[in-house]
This record gives sequence, C-alpha cells and structure tokens, in this order.
Amino acid sequence: MAEPRSSETSGWGMNKIAARLAASDCQRPACVLVTTGAMNPAHRGHIAMLDAARTCMEEKGYEVLAGWLSPSHASYVDEKMHALQDISLPAPVRVACALAYTRDSELWDVGTWEIDPARRTWPDFPIVIRNLKEALGRFCDRDILVCYVCGSDLFVRCGLSRGLPGFGIVVVERGGCPEGGRLSKTVFHAEQPAQEVRNLSSTLVRKQIRSRRFDLLPAMVCPEVAGILEDWAT
Repeated sequence: MAEPRSSETSGWGMNKIAARLAASDCQRPACVLVTTGAMNPAHRGHIAMLDAARTCMEEKGYEVLAGWLSPSHASYVDEKMHALQDISLPAPVRVACALAYTRDSELWDVGTWEIDPARRTWPDFPIVIRNLKEALGRFCDRDILVCYVCGSDLFVRCGLSRGLPGFGIVVVERGGCPEGGRLSKTVFHAEQPAQEVRNLSSTLVRKQIRSRRFDLLPAMVCPEVAGILEDWAT
C-alpha cells in the first residue's frame, strides 16, 4: 500500500488517485494518463480516449491509478477560435463540461493547472505533463509513469515516435501504429473506440450551438453538458 505524503498539487485533483494508492498492492508498475486540448467543449470522445488508453496500459501490465482531462488555456483557445471565426467557450464553461464527464468516475478527473487564468500564457503539453509529474512527486513516493494520451494527428505532427524522455505516450489510432510502427519502448498504441464516438468532434458540437439546434446536442454530449451549453448560449 502506497500512502500520500503531500496535498500540495496545484490544480491537479488527487482525491481519486489517493483512494487508488491506498487500495493498491504495488505489484504492478503504475501509471497515470493525461490528455490536453481545447475541449471547446469536452465530449464523449475525450473520455473514450482515456478509456482506450487505460485498456492499452492494463494490457501492457500497468496499474492505471488515475487520469486527467486538461483543458487548454484561454489564450490558446481564443486565438485559435478567432482565426476560425468560431465559438470560444469561456474557461469556466469548458471546465464545467469536462467535470460533467469525470465527476462520477473512480479514475478520471479534470486538471485545472493549465487553464488557470492567473497564468498569462498557454503552456503546451510537454510543460503540462512535466507539471503533473512534479505534482505527483510531491504527493506520493511511488514511481508513477505519466503517460500523455493523444491522437495520431498530434503524434505525427509533433514527431513523437521517439517518445518523450521520462514520460510515456499512448497514441490512440485504429488500424496500426502511425509512422509504420517504428515506436519507442515508451510509446504505446491503443485502439480507437467505436466509430460513433470517433466521429464526434468539438467542431460539430459548436456547429449545433451556432445553429441553435440544441435538440441535437444529446447525441454528441452527455445531458449535463447539453444543458450547460444551452444555458450558456441562451
């Protein structure tokens, strides 16, 4: 059994991992998962990515202790949406949507370190996962591999096939590994979830908001998120 040693974690909820640590027999290597992105808004596909990554890591023999959705800083989202002439949901709305998917989960939570408005600039994902690793190091003394979960588009664009020193990467993609399967030992390949989830996107959700087709939102997001988005838009 591994015991927490500090509660100083600055924007990374640790209640769920604390419970998992207390129940762990420490017989398997441990990891946590984190995925970043605008989450403008979060939808079922974001949680499905974490679920797919969990399955992958457990099949590799890891004990998955926790995972976080980390919505991006407003400076990144606002600039990106302005360029696209699209909706930029306020940070509190994006956090509320993400929390709707994680509140009742034993594993998944929302990280707010990245989105903290006190931060003036957007920290890209290598900075985010390093901060999570540091927070975990303050929280407990167990050796925990921090794994960044991403899609194949980001994986290829950022040249992640060689991995990131000190971290794991779980790339979620159907039909084989990107880049011909030439992956570092710290890069893991997870199968994508079902087709209906893969076809979801925040872009499609925003399209329905712009069109005021709130009746179509429940097919894309959970009922709580549909309500949050309709309340915000009206």
